[in-house]
Amino acid sequence: MFNVGDKVRLVIDKSKGGMIMQVLPAINGINRYKVFHGPDFSDTGDYYEDQLEKINENSNVEILSKKDFIAYYTAKKMEQKSKDSIFALNAGKIKFIPFQFRPLTKILKAERPRLLIADDVGVGKTIETGLIIKEFEKRDNISKILIICPKELTYKWRAEMKSKFDENFVILTSETLKYCLSELDFEGEWPIEYSKCIIGLEMLRRQENIDKLESIDVSPNFNMLVVDEAHHQFNCLMYLCY
Repeated sequence: MFNVGDKVRLVIDKSKGGMIMQVLPAINGINRYKVFHGPDFSDTGDYYEDQLEKINENSNVEILSKKDFIAYYTAKKMEQKSKDSIFALNAGKIKFIPFQFRPLTKILKAERPRLLIADDVGVGKTIETGLIIKEFEKRDNISKILIICPKELTYKWRAEMKSKFDENFVILTSETLKYCLSELDFEGEWPIEYSKCIIGLEMLRRQENIDKLESIDVSPNFNMLVVDEAHHQFNCLMYLCY
């Protein structure tokens, strides 16, 4: 737990440090904090506790002068892609329907890139997912994506991703899933030829596959995990997330 005045930095970007200026109300039992990064309090961010780490006073972290800090901060801001800009606006062979971009804009502004899409049937959740995939590919160059869906929808997902977004996903069979898990176990890496794959929910829920995932010490570390029919809970998801 952090206190007001603690010097911290982001876990995923250790170059971005700051100071705790406010302890925010916890969400789902997870502590949250407001951190200021600029010398004049103009650059602030709200973070969960696991997104931050305390800076050791005896560490070798360089302390910049105010002038150097402002120059460095300005340069970093110019490098970053604006959250208000959508780079996947014309990435798909789809008709432009504004409401289908709402999930994308919501996840771009989220503190954590996690989103539950609970639209009605036929609204276009597959298209909304495709837009999110293309956006994150353009922003972060993600390459390892897993889609989990009911078996009867695997071919639909593959066809939609290919025809509308020119994304090539491989549907894993029992044999290819076994191969991927074996490679992960022996080599510590998910096979690159199956970096974008679709797995049937029923197959993934088989006890033999759950047992195999539990026995492997490393995670596949997919950059993005898409779960269709997410209300069907199953305990192997934790082994597939990074």
